[in-house]
Amino acid sequence: MLPTDAPLEMRSPEAAYTTFYALFALSTALTVGWLALRARRERTWQPLAAMLGGLAVGAVVPPVYNALTKVWFPSNIPVPFVEAFGMQDPLFDVLGYAVFIGFGGYVLLTQLRAGHGARAVYLTFLWWGVADLLLEIPFLEWGMYQYYGDQPFEIAGFPLHWVFLNGLVPVLAGGLMYAVTDRWPGSQRGETWRVAACPALAGALLMIPIFPVATALHADVPGALREVAALVAIATAGAALAACARLADREAQLRRLDRAAGERAPALT
Repeated sequence: MLPTDAPLEMRSPEAAYTTFYALFALSTALTVGWLALRARRERTWQPLAAMLGGLAVGAVVPPVYNALTKVWFPSNIPVPFVEAFGMQDPLFDVLGYAVFIGFGGYVLLTQLRAGHGARAVYLTFLWWGVADLLLEIPFLEWGMYQYYGDQPFEIAGFPLHWVFLNGLVPVLAGGLMYAVTDRWPGSQRGETWRVAACPALAGALLMIPIFPVATALHADVPGALREVAALVAIATAGAALAACARLADREAQLRRLDRAAGERAPALT
């Protein structure tokens, strides 16, 4: 069933979509290349497993998120990968999710293993949140898709709560990857499969802050309540971010203690 308030007659310039596809294809190719080099150097499939997990999420989740949060793509999009809820989704949606959740999560995993703690968590959140803002506003201006309905805290067609939600995604994915490998060690094969599952777990956790906004958008409520719902989503994301940062600092401290103990051990013998 088609949503009654969606911009059903929306069309997008083909040149804009061609540019967008070229940018996403290039960034995805560079990302996969970097992950493959890292996998070869470290002799592990974990980097590519993270990306594969992100691709799996991107193949399933976007239509659900788009329907819940009222995102609409024009009917003339090139290379649609699925049609659901009365709308076609473009292939670049899959690639975007894979890069944010899979690659973004893995990069944070490497930073946590290096002992960078809360700083890595906050920088990951800031980097991906700002990247989302800088990408989405131009593409909204080009008419490539649209947030419709009474969206809260909207600037240039972009609801600002998405900066916090999209910035949180790689933090959740990377934190989970660290937890299921360094804090839950096992065989290399087992750890690889767990890394691949983490993007899906992160996508599921993101539903928690999405639900208040989605409910308010689909309910017949005053606009002020939609803004309250967006604030709840932002506060929830902020609380999750702070919790991840505290855990990351604790892990960094434990790593420093382990290294110090290892350095003292030869002198004791």
